[in-house]
Amino acid sequence: MNEKELAIKRLLISILEAIFEPSDVYQGFIVKVVPKELKREGQYKNFERTIQLNNLTRSPLELYLTCLRCLAMHIDTVNNEFFQESEGAYPILQKLLEASLELGLLSIREIDELEQRGKIADIVANCGNSAVWTLKYPLLPVAYDVYVLNGYAIKGELRRWSYDYQKDGKVWHKSFSSQKEAIQEKERLWETAAEIKVEVTTKLERIFDFDYYVAVKPDLELNDLFQEHGYAYEAYGVKKHYVKKVPTKKFFQEREFLMLYEVPFTIKLPK
Repeated sequence: MNEKELAIKRLLISILEAIFEPSDVYQGFIVKVVPKELKREGQYKNFERTIQLNNLTRSPLELYLTCLRCLAMHIDTVNNEFFQESEGAYPILQKLLEASLELGLLSIREIDELEQRGKIADIVANCGNSAVWTLKYPLLPVAYDVYVLNGYAIKGELRRWSYDYQKDGKVWHKSFSSQKEAIQEKERLWETAAEIKVEVTTKLERIFDFDYYVAVKPDLELNDLFQEHGYAYEAYGVKKHYVKKVPTKKFFQEREFLMLYEVPFTIKLPK
């Protein structure tokens, strides 16, 4: 598993640990991210013990819900194989959602919005809506995280302000209990050093933030246009193509640009 997949697994294990004691028996699974738009939003492969996530253009919350659905199937499979018992995936999924709300990974408002959009009709049909779930109040608020991506120039100040340094992503990080506080902190950091790059995200937004590597074949009439639009020839180890790293949340805009010039494209994995 790569760093993104490991981060998703660590998040799911934190939910398991909040529900099951001990939770070790359920932790033997793999997360696989497939950078493709497929008919299925994701799937659990019980033989391989694999949670597969694809269609990465969906919102972080929708991607997280897909992971929880797959995790519920995994838990039910383990219960069947090890304990010869099964309560079905939906009661387990309800517990996973309740724990997610209690830990502040998402809010009831977000769940209600998904219900109104018909995104969780199956959950409501099998578990009811959030109004009838068994929740432990008060719920933790959804935390907003401030990330400083190039904070070397002010690392002393960041330490004094209780930021944690994450070696794997080479970023400084601190959590706040509201979006307003996080934005105020972002403005304070920019006043300290205008050249630093600061992001404000929730944990789900951070973990489920993906990129597609869009590749197009060279075209003598369009090569200059490709380069002006951020494409580089044989970038990211992809041979004989112009390639651009596109955040999945901007992918559909990129697709519209390519369709305007009738350019076929593929999504590649970097080497």
